[in-house]
Parts: sequence; C-alpha cells; structure tokens
Amino acid sequence: MHRLLPALVGALLLVTPGLAQKAVIQLDAKEWDFGDRLQGEVEKKTVVVKNLGDADLVIKKVGVTCGCVGAKIDARTIAPGTSTQLRLSLNTGRVSGKIHKYVYIESNADGKTKVMFPVRGTVQPLWWLSTRSLNFGVVEEGATPELTFRVHVLPGHAIPLARVQTTSGHLEARSEPFGDVDGEHGYVVHVRLGPKLPTSTFVGAVQVRMRCKIRELDQLTVSARVQGPVRISPDRVSFGAVPSGQSKTVSVTVECTDGTPLEIKKIVCTDKQISSTIQEIEAGKKYRVDVTIKPVRRVRRAVGRFYVMTNHPKQRMIPVGYRASIIP
Repeated sequence: MHRLLPALVGALLLVTPGLAQKAVIQLDAKEWDFGDRLQGEVEKKTVVVKNLGDADLVIKKVGVTCGCVGAKIDARTIAPGTSTQLRLSLNTGRVSGKIHKYVYIESNADGKTKVMFPVRGTVQPLWWLSTRSLNFGVVEEGATPELTFRVHVLPGHAIPLARVQTTSGHLEARSEPFGDVDGEHGYVVHVRLGPKLPTSTFVGAVQVRMRCKIRELDQLTVSARVQGPVRISPDRVSFGAVPSGQSKTVSVTVECTDGTPLEIKKIVCTDKQISSTIQEIEAGKKYRVDVTIKPVRRVRRAVGRFYVMTNHPKQRMIPVGYRASIIP
C-alpha cells in the first residue's frame, strides 16, 4: 500500500494540469471608433488578439454584421502566451450616417466562446435625399397633385444629376437645381400623380441617378390612396384587443357619391376568422357592413384584407384592411 501511494500521487499530478488547461482570449481594444469620415474613404485598423491561457486558442470563425466591414485574422491557432493580428477595414462608400456594426470572433476560449467587437462612427454622404418616401394621402380620382423632395449635395462638391426616373407610367418627375456649390445646394425634384390612376392604393418609386463614382443611385417610395365615387368609412378596420374564442364586430359604411345605383354583391375574405353581414340603409346608395372577427387559432395578431364586391364599373372590388390583437 505504501509503495502504491507515490505512484498514485504522481499520476494525479500528471493528470490535473491537463484538465485545468484553458484558452483565454483578450483583445487590445474594446471597440473601433473611427470618428467622422467622408463617404468613399477606406479605413483600416489592426487589433491584437492575445491568448492569456495555458492551452491553444483556436479561432473557429471571424464574421461581421455588415458587408461594409472586412475582417481577417492572421492565425487560426494561437499558442499560450502569444498573439496574432485581426486586420479590419471599413468601406465607407457603402454606408452613410451613424454606423454601429460588429465584428465577432468565435473560438474555444473558456467562458467566452463568442467575442463581439463594436465598430462605430459617422459617415458623411456626398449626396442624399431629403426624405425616404412621399405620401400623397387620399387623392380624388382624376386629380394630379404634386409633391417635392430635394437631392442635397455636400457643400464644396459639384455632383451633376444624371437623371430622375419613375417606376410607373402614373408618375411624372422633373428636376431643377437650387443653391450654390459652396453652400447648401442640389436639386429640387417635383413628383406629380397622373390623371389615370386606378381607384386603389398606389405604390411606386422615384429613382435618382447622380454622376458620382462613390454612390450613383438612390430612390424613394411614392404612395397614394386614390378615392373613387364609392366611399368606405372607415377605410381600415381596427378590432383592437379580442380575446381568443370570443367575437367582436365593427361596422363600415359604403356609399356611392356619383349617382350610380350601387349594389354590394358580396364580401370576400379568405380568413375564416372573418365573417360579415350586409344591410341596406338607403336603396341603391348607402349600405352598412358589419364585419366580425372570431379568433380560432392561437396567434398574437390578425392582419389582412377583405374585399367589398360591387356593381360599380369603376370599383368592382374594393380592398379594406383589418387588424386585431389576439388575447390568449
């Protein structure tokens, strides 16, 4: 027994260090704050990745949360007490405004298998649009309203406008310059709706193309709801909060304003939770539609459309959106 004891102690001494060996990762910076930069500049930074443990640090993956950031590590296996370099790059030509992205490192590090390294700063664009969308709201059928937006160019930079084009024949766009190159300047773009828009919800886009190698193209959305002689009020139905298994009814009024005898043929909805009844209020002119929702499945909300089918030649199928929050 006394002879076995030294051998057992020696075996434990050999095994215990091996079990305790761990890789520990450390970066020599907490983040990369590149400050304020002009769009088109390429920024670079090197971060030292150290292994403070007593086992090999194995880098399994280096990734980024945006294609504007590049990340490459010199070595995938880092011996204890040594380091390698993480080489970062930022292509500001692909982004603008405030930037907050991440580089992440996945490894076998003890208790920290994924390290998130922030990349932040502000990129000043060479040119930009004053808005991301133009909403004409409710528009009478046949009307041709006009809205404007601006293409701003950074002071001190002369960037010609190549062209402005629309994605729909129902949109017209024209532009004119404003300002002086040394101050606030750019182009004013006038967008007009065409007179033949159908009576429905319209969505289109205006594309702006500039003679700029850094960033050539941008666009904004254009929306409108064209209102015909058949009016539905409200034009969107909100049921609010509805307990699952119970029902709730909301009424809408359908009325014709151009003298055409109106008939509602039926209400169509593919959602089995929705049912409806039609009541004539004024013969050939005004109706009330009671729309009922009865949730039949466990969902947090119900969103969709039902369609009012009429005999009016201009508005045979009128979509009406609905939404509800379902209480389990």
